[in-house]
Amino acid sequence: MSSTAFLNDITIKIKTKIISLTFSVVLLAQSCVTLYKSQPLTLEEAHKEQIKTKVLLKNGKALKFKKIDYDNGIYYGVKKKKVQTARMPLDQNIIDEIKVKDRALSTIINIPLVFVYLMGGGAASYSYQFW
Repeated sequence: MSSTAFLNDITIKIKTKIISLTFSVVLLAQSCVTLYKSQPLTLEEAHKEQIKTKVLLKNGKALKFKKIDYDNGIYYGVKKKKVQTARMPLDQNIIDEIKVKDRALSTIINIPLVFVYLMGGGAASYSYQFW
């Protein structure tokens, strides 16, 4: 193998690792942790927030919605599945608590997760011997 072919091989391996690490970080950042505020809200307050909402029912189940809508005197939990949006009517009599996403805390928590992932990925990429 000539030295030029050898260097091209090394260059391709390095570029492949950089590209795969970049895609991994992007995927990780988009599927990060969502934290909810500990302070419960009313349906009206959650509707005004227009952010991710967790509705805890009296039977112990938790429903997660993209947001809460209000239409003709009825509150709806809005879920988005791929392209389609579904609205589920919410009955205040079966709701125990309503919590909304804590944007600031969710962002702060996810930064160290990305950093740890990068450090782990960076260490793994240097474990290969090229020659």
